[in-house]
Amino acid sequence: MSFVRKGDRITLFEHHALFSRPGKWSDSPIAQFRYDAPGGQWSLFWSNRSSRWYRYEDVAAQADFGVLLREVEKDPTGVFCG
Repeated sequence: MSFVRKGDRITLFEHHALFSRPGKWSDSPIAQFRYDAPGGQWSLFWSNRSSRWYRYEDVAAQADFGVLLREVEKDPTGVFCG
């Protein structure tokens, strides 16, 4: 996995082989963390196949970024890597 930070957003990518093109690799966005500076909290978003972002409602915004990162790792709903 890798990430890109742009302003108040961090996007997490999964690095994977392209099934249809052996030897080629691609990065797919799987999660995005958005920081609300006035509130001092991070919110978690997931991406659909069209690369549209949706608020992940199963975990509230958090001051502790690690809580959201662990939710992505657990992926209980299957929206991140499922």
